[in-house]
Amino acid sequence: MAICNTVVPTKSKSGNILYKAQSQDEDALVNAAAYLHMVFVNKSATILEIQFNGMLNRYELLDTLEFTSERKRMSVVVKDCQNGKIVLMSKGADEAILPYAYAGNRKI
Repeated sequence: MAICNTVVPTKSKSGNILYKAQSQDEDALVNAAAYLHMVFVNKSATILEIQFNGMLNRYELLDTLEFTSERKRMSVVVKDCQNGKIVLMSKGADEAILPYAYAGNRKI
């Protein structure tokens, strides 16, 4: 949830990261991810930076599928700058996500 959002992280004068979110849900999810040591630290037009357990991970934002009431979900397509893998991440209503859920890893 640290990546699939429209949140903009900013640094305060004291160095703390503050999040500007369009909704309370997005704010809560990004703060929950930060609590679990996946801190969304920077966002440019195409690069997202997440600090996870002290390591900085960079992702190139390839596409965003905005949330709509019809889709009931939001998705982002990102490229992991460390290994080049491209991943689709989605979040949304249970009825929009669960039909696509499966156990384990699956290659497409």
